Amino acid sequence: MEPAESVLFIFGLFAMVAEAMTAALAAGRRKMDWFGVAMLGCITALGGGSLRDVLLGHYPLLWVKYPSLLFLTGGAALLTIALARV
Repeated sequence: MEPAESVLFIFGLFAMVAEAMTAALAAGRRKMDWFGVAMLGCITALGGGSLRDVLLGHYPLLWVKYPSLLFLTGGAALLTIALARV
């Protein structure tokens, strides 16, 4: 990966974490359990990029190419809800 691609990838990771955290806060306001928070965080964080990739014909999807993104977004959502409830 070239340096410019690496920087864009890192910015994308920050954006995914921010989306997962936003979804976790919304799920917390609706009193969802931990599973619902993690699922909503993953779907929100990865859904927009997946739709974009499908419409542009970029395959494989980013979360299929890097499955660790599921753990990153789910973990960010769970950590956010744990810290928000303290």
